[in-house]
Amino acid sequence: MRSRRCSGGESTGLLQNPTLSARDWTDPSTTVYPDAAFEVFDPRFAKYNAGTTSLRRISTGGVWTEGPVWFGDMHRLIWSDIPRNQLVEYNPVYGEIRVFRDPSNYANGNTRDREGRLLSCEQGKRPAAAVYLATPMASTRRCG
Repeated sequence: MRSRRCSGGESTGLLQNPTLSARDWTDPSTTVYPDAAFEVFDPRFAKYNAGTTSLRRISTGGVWTEGPVWFGDMHRLIWSDIPRNQLVEYNPVYGEIRVFRDPSNYANGNTRDREGRLLSCEQGKRPAAAVYLATPMASTRRCG
């Protein structure tokens, strides 16, 4: 799947194909299967599209979002909004989106380590940061 910029300049982690007709993202019944918003550019990846999965917009208004990392055991998706200097989180159980860390020191390049911590590269202070998710700010450790 290739990410593209949405109309109106909004950037999201999952974007629709600009050549498709407008979709009502608030109404899941408008989704048809297979979802035409999925495009396979390399035939070797076609086997990974089961045809029963759709794109779902969970957030709008991001300036430049990137670096999503999924914490399935905590029901959290965390990503960076670099120009806003924030890490944002989504909880699919409650449907909530909130700021996870502000300021984030322009964090991006998020991933998870084997201890369950969020690892981010910070452009502001140039270190790598490890964050225990139970207490995001109190347990941040700068590495470097």
